[in-house]
Amino acid sequence: MSTRINVLGFCASPRKANSHYLLEKALEAAEAYDPERIEAHRFHIANKPMAPCDACEACRKLKDCHIEDSFQEAWRLWLDADVILYSVPIYHMSIPAQLKAFIDRLGNTSGYYFGREQTRLFTIPRLLKAIGCIALGVQMHAGQDLVINFISTHTLLMRCIPVVADMPKSHLGVAGWTGGKHGTHTMEELYDAGDREAVSTVEAARQLARRAVQMALVVHDGLLANREILAGDPEYSYILEKIRS
Repeated sequence: MSTRINVLGFCASPRKANSHYLLEKALEAAEAYDPERIEAHRFHIANKPMAPCDACEACRKLKDCHIEDSFQEAWRLWLDADVILYSVPIYHMSIPAQLKAFIDRLGNTSGYYFGREQTRLFTIPRLLKAIGCIALGVQMHAGQDLVINFISTHTLLMRCIPVVADMPKSHLGVAGWTGGKHGTHTMEELYDAGDREAVSTVEAARQLARRAVQMALVVHDGLLANREILAGDPEYSYILEKIRS
C-alpha cells in the first residue's frame, strides 16, 4: 500500500485575504505533487472563536482543553497531519493573537494528552511532522523573520521538523510583502500583473509545500525501516502507531 500524506493548511489570518491566497497556492502544489497520495485539509481561523489559555490545568485531568470553541477542531486536524503549512500575516511584528492562543493551548493540552499516566508527567513525544511557514507583511521589513523564527521554535517544541523552501527564494521560511499596498486581494493582483516579488513569493510557497511533502515521505519511510529499533522507545510509540494505522 502506498504512503498517504495528510497536509494541513493553517491560515492564521482573521480575514480571508492575502495569506489565504498564498496558502492555497502552496496547497495546490502539495496536492499536485502526487494526487493519489496527498490529501490536503484546511483550517482558517477567520470567524472562528479561539480563546486564550487560562492556565487552569484542567487539561491535566481531561487530556483536552476545557474551553470548547474552535480549538478542538484545529487540534484534531493538527494531530492527524503529517505536514503543516502555516500562512501567517504580520501583526505588530508578530503573529496574530488567534494563532498564539491556539499554539498556547496546543502545547499545554498536548503535553498532558501524551503525558505518562503513572507520573502525570508533562511530555510531548517525537511527532515528526514537517512544518513550514509563510509570513506576509505589508512592508518588506515588517517582522517576517520574527514570525518565521517563532514558528520554527514552536515546531521544535512540538518535536517536529522545520522545513524551508530552496535558496535564494527562501532561507528560514517564505517571507513576502504586498509592496506597501493594503487590500484583501493585493497579493493576487500583484502576482497576476507579473510583479517580481509577488511571483517569487508564490513560487517559494509552492516550493515549500513540495519540500514539506518530500520530508514527510522520508520520515514515514525512515520510521518504517527502523521500526524494530525504535519500537522500545516511548518517544516513538505514538508516531509508529500512527503510521501503521
